[in-house]
Amino acid sequence: MSMASQGEVFLAIEEEREYQTRRWGNPSGVERLKNVAEFLTFMQHYQTEAVRYATKDGNTVNARDAIRKIVALGVACLEQNGIVPRDPRDIEELG
Repeated sequence: MSMASQGEVFLAIEEEREYQTRRWGNPSGVERLKNVAEFLTFMQHYQTEAVRYATKDGNTVNARDAIRKIVALGVACLEQNGIVPRDPRDIEELG
């Protein structure tokens, strides 16, 4: 298994977000707004799948596919419901 660059990871997330927007959107491409609880429910579903693939089947390809979906759902949640930025002091405390 080869490692991916951060740029490759972010591109995969962007592509997944585009897919999600088209899949869940209306004909104009605008997604139906979902609240945080709805996003967490979708994310939990895919997290359960990822754990099953990785632990029972040993299929990390399918597990990593589910992880991409989870991360993109998290991005969509923050897009629709707002972000909570990291306090810069947290980073400063690390040194």
